[in-house]
Amino acid sequence: MSMLARYKKTGGFIQLLAIVESAGQVKQEKFLQLIQEEDQVWAEAIQSKMLTIRKIISWDLSVLTLVTEWLPDLAIAMLAQGDFTPEAQAKIMATVTGMRLKRVERMIAIKKPTAGELNTVLVQVITQARSLISQGIIKTDSSVIIESNIEETLAQIPISSPSAPMNTVSSITATTAPAFAGEPKNELELLRRKVIQLKNENNQLKEKLIQTELKLAKIKKIA
Repeated sequence: MSMLARYKKTGGFIQLLAIVESAGQVKQEKFLQLIQEEDQVWAEAIQSKMLTIRKIISWDLSVLTLVTEWLPDLAIAMLAQGDFTPEAQAKIMATVTGMRLKRVERMIAIKKPTAGELNTVLVQVITQARSLISQGIIKTDSSVIIESNIEETLAQIPISSPSAPMNTVSSITATTAPAFAGEPKNELELLRRKVIQLKNENNQLKEKLIQTELKLAKIKKIA
């Protein structure tokens, strides 16, 4: 049985996309390579629809703020220390103001994230952005919206073709794309959103743990 066979059914594309989006860079590249070897049409569709942190940061500031306002302060502090251009880092910081900005700045001064912590935050940002897109809150980038019948649409593109250009995949899926992803249409979508909610709650618990560790570190320094 092929790896993609289980996903070539209604709701399967978003499941596979979620796996790829939440993987670290090395695993993500391996996933994409495996998909490419099995089905180039699906590989190009995944790459076309896939959210990346740089794509999210490239959105208008008001849209980026919709994502960061759901994130814990510590997550924003870590995100702002990511491997981005100074302009991108400044844009991330511009999404917070007032007392929250001061809290984030204090955290940046105290805590430099490890590679693992930063990767967790990047996944958190992408997951949150995807959730907001699914709910129709973010509508700015239609290219990353997942059509309800995308599996059927991709099946119309001949797999035998040695190269199905990216613009072919994009043009075919675009013809069936809704204006925005609205309310969940099936139980699978409801379950997916529940998973996202639980992941967010888990990330908040991780943040509290990190904050506690920071307080303990400060106390030890004083002692």
